[in-house]
Amino acid sequence: MRRLLVGFLAIIGLLTLVLGLGLGGLVYWLVRDARSEHPVPDKAILRLAVHGNPSETGGAGGTVRRLIGGAQATTLREVVNALEQATADARVLGLVVDLSDARPSLAAAQEMRDAVLRFRTAGKAAFAFADSFSEGGRGSQAFYLASAFEQIWMQPSGELGITGYAVDYPFLADGLKLLGVTPRFGQRHEFKGGIDMFVERQLTPALKSSFERLLGDLFDQTVDGIASGRKLAPDAVRALVDRAPLSADEARQAGLIDAVGYVDEVNALIRRQTDAAARVMALDAYLARVGPPHQDPDGAKIALIYGVGPVVRGSGDDDSPFGGADTLSADVVAKAFRQAVADRDVRAILFRVDSPGGSYVASDTVWREVKRARDAGKPVVASMGAVAASGGYFVSMAADRIIAEPGTLTGSIGVYSGKFVLSGLWDKLGVNWDQVKVGANAGMESANHDFTPEQWQRFQATLDRIYADFARRVGDDRKLAATKLDEVARGRVWTGRQAVAVGLADATGGFNDALAAAKSLAKLAPDTSVKLAVFPPERSPLDRILKLIGDLDRTAVAVRAMARIADVLAPLLDRVEAATRARELNTPIDLR
Repeated sequence: MRRLLVGFLAIIGLLTLVLGLGLGGLVYWLVRDARSEHPVPDKAILRLAVHGNPSETGGAGGTVRRLIGGAQATTLREVVNALEQATADARVLGLVVDLSDARPSLAAAQEMRDAVLRFRTAGKAAFAFADSFSEGGRGSQAFYLASAFEQIWMQPSGELGITGYAVDYPFLADGLKLLGVTPRFGQRHEFKGGIDMFVERQLTPALKSSFERLLGDLFDQTVDGIASGRKLAPDAVRALVDRAPLSADEARQAGLIDAVGYVDEVNALIRRQTDAAARVMALDAYLARVGPPHQDPDGAKIALIYGVGPVVRGSGDDDSPFGGADTLSADVVAKAFRQAVADRDVRAILFRVDSPGGSYVASDTVWREVKRARDAGKPVVASMGAVAASGGYFVSMAADRIIAEPGTLTGSIGVYSGKFVLSGLWDKLGVNWDQVKVGANAGMESANHDFTPEQWQRFQATLDRIYADFARRVGDDRKLAATKLDEVARGRVWTGRQAVAVGLADATGGFNDALAAAKSLAKLAPDTSVKLAVFPPERSPLDRILKLIGDLDRTAVAVRAMARIADVLAPLLDRVEAATRARELNTPIDLR
């Protein structure tokens, strides 16, 4: 037993040491790389491969993924920032983007598409390539983005899968019944739909109409963009969609792409059309050399606060380079607003939101700080990304202005909650539960017992209270009358374009449009140079790694302490083990 315990602790210590040494090497590599930067060539062609759906910030784990050279998608903000800098940079002659692995949301595609169109307006060449626009899904969004480019190339073996949009919605009610699981949920109201999969057998008329309205507008936006980019009539594009998927030759004959070929041919062509002496440079490397836009040290200071990911209470640990997806942590975002308000140099706050919602209490915490910022004289502009729905809309609605991409998913003013009752499942498994409680509603959330009639009444009252509070604040913040509010709420989800039409947002546009609105509210001239300052201040990759090494050092101290405890306990453990054997043999033993 002693050997087992000491060996286990030794393994922990060894892993800690190896990880620490590895991170030390990464730090050295990072510093060495920073020192060996090469300038932007006099003639440059930028290269970018879009992977998946570009995120706003790359997630907390982006630092180490970049360092170890894994498949790391360039973030949405990096793409737009780099293209904005390149548009005004005479050294940059062209752009080649590989969309083979691109699966962007429509809102992300719109933000990048607008940046490409601005790049082309400056007289620069922009070519798009994909081996296929169908494998992996979201071919329609990826091709919508490609339609902004001067030329589109596709590999001969590829396929153009612009087949439109569809939602497959699972219904689990019958399966749950077979398992003995009883869903006990409630929602406000009929368009919220979050619990329908557990209690219905098919789409309700309300939810089906909601999906049809939503997908219809997203499809119209996609068709209009493709038609505009490819100089085709919208009806002609719709007819091609109904024929899709199309082979590469069919797509070329229809005028949807310009050429059938390979990526090396695209690279050769853009060199011939720009300058044969031009050097190819990765877009993220270019951005690392020139830095992001809107960073004039003498410019007017505008705070940039990110609200990305599910809304959660507390702070979370977003500093870990090994972290996973982003979360909109209420304490972190609230603190960021307070810091921005306290900074006398901050003229306005740009709140970038990409969140599907989450905790009602956490959303309320952030909403309060947005209100306080406005009351303190700091204008707030909410810039919506791919989704700002439910709690994501809640944290945005108090802003002075709300700017959403036409394809942003927003609204969903409603609430749902509940639990699965597992007593039927336990019966099938032969598992019995008993309970001791003090208080009539103690154990109300237990999955082992159904709600009592009184508890069910309290649960429904909670849903009514949350919905009424949410709807009232939307009405107050957006100046909507009660009748109008009922038409836009009740759980309905809107596209950004629809949200503007019904009064839930002020205008359609991207990050730069929101920045222009922030300047206007701060009474700054449109051409005023600014300094965007992220709140809370971002830790550099090196700082994050050093923090992790410090955490590992503390872990190592704890392991060493455990080892000392093991040395003390080991003799006693040996005696207990001997006593056990002696007991089996009826042999007396002295345990003193």
